[in-house]
Amino acid sequence: MPPVSGSLQHPAEKPTIIIASGGTRVAPIKAALKGQLANGLITDENTAWLILGE
Repeated sequence: MPPVSGSLQHPAEKPTIIIASGGTRVAPIKAALKGQLANGLITDENTAWLILGE
């Protein structure tokens, strides 16, 4: 499935949730969370462990 995007406010003022999984998505997820472009994440367990670096 291709990524879907819209305009983002910085920092995210409304609930902005990333839905993504997979090793290739770890860096973009971390960047979006660090940059406060999103304030929620839905992912699978393996991706969550990769994001946490464990």
